[in-house]
Amino acid sequence: MREYAAAIIQLLAPEHGGRTIPTTAIDCHYRPHIRLNPNSAHLGVCLVDGPNELLPGSTANVTFLLLYPEVDYTSLLPGTNFQILEGNHIVGSGVIAQRWAEEA
Repeated sequence: MREYAAAIIQLLAPEHGGRTIPTTAIDCHYRPHIRLNPNSAHLGVCLVDGPNELLPGSTANVTFLLLYPEVDYTSLLPGTNFQILEGNHIVGSGVIAQRWAEEA
């Protein structure tokens, strides 16, 4: 069983500490972590759907694959706000819009 979450994300502009180069939301090319607050666990995700190019400072609708079956993602409910991290560096934020599971 694979679990997914649709989200609206906002990437920080470089002058606000965000990425300096674009990335993509296709085929798990981009694998950040997300967390709900500074004290919560880092949750591994990859972007499987969204724009071909995610520009620093942009907003986008994306779909995350929740990568690790042994990790507890139950806190990622619709309406949940999160931070997007690369290592410990915050590069954006978002809100969960929907969550679902599909047979692998």
